[in-house]
Amino acid sequence: MDKKKNFSNKVIIVDGFSAAGKTILPPILDSFNDTLLPCFYNELEWFISLWQTSNITDQTFISMIRNCCDQKIYNQLLGREINSRFHDLSSLWKSSNRLEIIKRIFNKNDRDLFKSKNSHKKILCLTITQAFKTPTLFQKSLGERLLFVEFVRDPMNMFLQNYILFKTVIEGDPRKDFTLRRIDKSTNNIIPAYLENAEFIKNKFVSTEDYILSMFDYLLEEWEKMYKKSSFFSNFLLIPMEQFLIHPEIYMDKISFFIKQDWNESKILKALKKQYLPRKTLTNGAAFSIYKRYGFKKIKANNLLDERKLYLQYLMKEKKFNQSILVKLNNQSKKYYEWLLRINKVHKDFNSLVECIENFNFPIT
Repeated sequence: MDKKKNFSNKVIIVDGFSAAGKTILPPILDSFNDTLLPCFYNELEWFISLWQTSNITDQTFISMIRNCCDQKIYNQLLGREINSRFHDLSSLWKSSNRLEIIKRIFNKNDRDLFKSKNSHKKILCLTITQAFKTPTLFQKSLGERLLFVEFVRDPMNMFLQNYILFKTVIEGDPRKDFTLRRIDKSTNNIIPAYLENAEFIKNKFVSTEDYILSMFDYLLEEWEKMYKKSSFFSNFLLIPMEQFLIHPEIYMDKISFFIKQDWNESKILKALKKQYLPRKTLTNGAAFSIYKRYGFKKIKANNLLDERKLYLQYLMKEKKFNQSILVKLNNQSKKYYEWLLRINKVHKDFNSLVECIENFNFPIT
């Protein structure tokens, strides 16, 4: 299914599980000179789902990655498939390169526009979700053209958004859910492709909370497997969300090296500032309406330790999650940070927070 020739443009894939924080990066990537407008790509996710359920072979999936990227590069160079909805995070009106995009939209020369000077330098930026089993296949498909960015996050900070997503979309209004899923008749579990081989989905769950907690246990194991398989690939970048919020410079260096532009330029620094980066606490950021809809709350605290305690109180007192759920989530937090410590991905500024998580007990004071 391969073509004789593909575009040679670089590609940045930004992946992350629901609520892992990946949407913070595309507006920053947009501020670089040669990036095309970052966009979400459900169609590519569907090919990922077909591969995860063994409905297509490795080689077919590898070929389709190139074909999907070719189509997006071509269309974006022509000014097609551009999101013009004003308030969307991926809107052209929020792009720092919007004038260039608008010029492409009104350019009549569709035969040569994609071949114009320096068009080969333009970098495609795609955001996808739940592709944590596929980085090595993306690498086989795109080689040195690829930077694969995988966001991971403390389950404690992912739980509320996933709970609301289940209640309002996956179970509440699946017309808005574009992840491929099936319903298991024996358990009533709603199973996405990326969980097909998970043992826990064979169980019947009494609550959405228990299902999500089991899903997070599985996810923590899969993240570790993913890193072991992918870390040898020089253009694979694991970004723990908490670390990025406090010390973005660690990760911006690698992104800059790939793009070949210094991130300390004023335009990029401005984009970082819009995302409140760097921060002193995790929730000290922009409270966009879409974030609030899924439970985001800015916690007024002077340090990470106090913020954690206040956030736990918010989950228990305002969101009414019981103590047993928070205990399980904290145990998952311990596993998360133990893994990050093993692979040297925890900055010293998190030492007191990690110690607090390790020694956690009720009541929260």
